[in-house]
Amino acid sequence: MKKTLVSLLAIMATSGAMAACYGDGCSCDGDNCRTKKYRVINIITGVPGHMYGEPAAAAMPDEAQPQPVVVQSMPEHFDTYVGARLDLNLLNFKTKYKATPTAAIDDASADHDNYSFEPVFGGNLFVGKIFSPSWRGDIELGYITKFTDSGEGISLNLSAPYVLGNIYHDFVGGVYLGVGIGLAYPEISTDWAYYASDDAAKSKLSLMGAAMLGYSHHLSSNVVLDLRYRLAAFNGPDISRGVEEFQIVGNPELESLKIDVKTVWDNSFSIGVRYEF
Repeated sequence: MKKTLVSLLAIMATSGAMAACYGDGCSCDGDNCRTKKYRVINIITGVPGHMYGEPAAAAMPDEAQPQPVVVQSMPEHFDTYVGARLDLNLLNFKTKYKATPTAAIDDASADHDNYSFEPVFGGNLFVGKIFSPSWRGDIELGYITKFTDSGEGISLNLSAPYVLGNIYHDFVGGVYLGVGIGLAYPEISTDWAYYASDDAAKSKLSLMGAAMLGYSHHLSSNVVLDLRYRLAAFNGPDISRGVEEFQIVGNPELESLKIDVKTVWDNSFSIGVRYEF
C-alpha cells in the first residue's frame, strides 16, 4: 500500500506540473498559473514528508527538536566575612584575700568572696574566612567591660580585653558549633581608705579558651544575623597593696592586703551581624 501511495502522489505531482490548473489548488498571475504546494503526510506514520515542487526538511519528533538552553542562576560564592557582636556577659569567679600578717584579720569568713552570674556588657569585632559550606574560622577581638563590687569599704573592679582564634562547623538549618583559643588581658583595680599610695591596678596576660553554640540566619545573600552563646574561661590577676593605720582591736596592725582573682568563667549571650563578601 505504501509503494502504491508514493507512486500515486508522484503521478499527481507530474500531471499537475504539465496540465493547466483549476480550483482551490491553483494560483494564477495573469496568464501564468502554478500549482499550489502541499505537504505530503505519510498516512502510516503521520510524519510530514516533502512539498510538491520543492524539497522540505522532514520534521523531527518532539524529543529530537533542539531544546532551549536553560541557564541556572548559581548562588553567589563568598569566602570572607567581617562582623560585630554585642554581648551580655555573666561572670562567675572567686577572689581570695590574704592579710599580712595573717593574724591582722582573724575572721575566717573574710578570706574570700564568690561571685555568680554577675552581669556586665561587652562586645567584639571579627574577621573570618569561609573554607567550605560547613567550615569557617575567624579572629575575634573583644572586650568585657568593667565589673564593680564594693564591701566593707573596699572596692574591686575587673575588666578584660581579649583576642580569640575561632573555628566553626555550620550545620544545615543554621545551627553551628565552635571552639576558640587565645589570650585575655584582664585587669583588676582596688581601692580602700587605708591603702597606701601605691599602684591601684594590676594586669595579667592569661590563656583563654572558649566553646560556642550559635545560630545563623541569612537576612540577604551576604548579610547574616548571628546569635551565639559562648562559655569562656581565663585566669584573673592578683594585686597586693600596702595598708596604713588599720588595726583590729586585739590583733596586730595590718601591713598589706592581697586580692587574688581565680579563674573567671564567662557565660556570654550575643547578637551580631556578619557581612560576607
